[in-house]
Amino acid sequence: MGLTLYAGPLSRLYAEREGASAHGAGAPGFTDGSRAALASFQRLIDGWMARIAEDLGDAGLWWRETPDAPVHVVVPGWPAFAALLLWAAYDETPGAPRPDWVTAESWAEDQVLFAAQARAEASTAPHLLLNERLWLPTGVPAVFEAPSPSGQQVVIGSVDGLLADLDAINQRTWRADEATARAWAGAHISPSGGPFEALARTGWAVTREVAAFAARERMPIVAEG
Repeated sequence: MGLTLYAGPLSRLYAEREGASAHGAGAPGFTDGSRAALASFQRLIDGWMARIAEDLGDAGLWWRETPDAPVHVVVPGWPAFAALLLWAAYDETPGAPRPDWVTAESWAEDQVLFAAQARAEASTAPHLLLNERLWLPTGVPAVFEAPSPSGQQVVIGSVDGLLADLDAINQRTWRADEATARAWAGAHISPSGGPFEALARTGWAVTREVAAFAARERMPIVAEG
């Protein structure tokens, strides 16, 4: 299954997961789900949101968990997203020999990426590189571990921190404008992989697209796949 980045109300995503599971579907379709399931998950997410806000000391942490809340989904796939992670890691490791080609499997053993992740929040892109699976629209720029609403322990970053990291990577390396970013986002990506920089550009463009949406609409982002 490819990597999907979902920005929108978590109750809608959880309700759709439940519906997909009940009907034997292989992946979420990100539709509204049933009214009863949405109401149940809205209560779950509202309670979880309040606990996270208290833990962070962020009284302003809030987003809409309503059926009409906006949703944006991109599917960068693992090769493009992995290339973005590698690009960020090599950007802060001058002189390290860069790979020519990235696949969905080859990136997972990259020692430069491991070293960047080991630097934790001293990294130049902590909201991208630290294995985050969830980003929240919080003003607290911390990366932390906590149970997700489903109880799974996950690394959580901030939406604003992710967007800032992505913009900083662009300023240091490509300096792509909006038109260029749109063109990169629309590039065809083979699920088997491709040239390092071309994949990284597409991974950056689609990830920034969803991060900009989430920052504008004050919505969380979930990475699935």
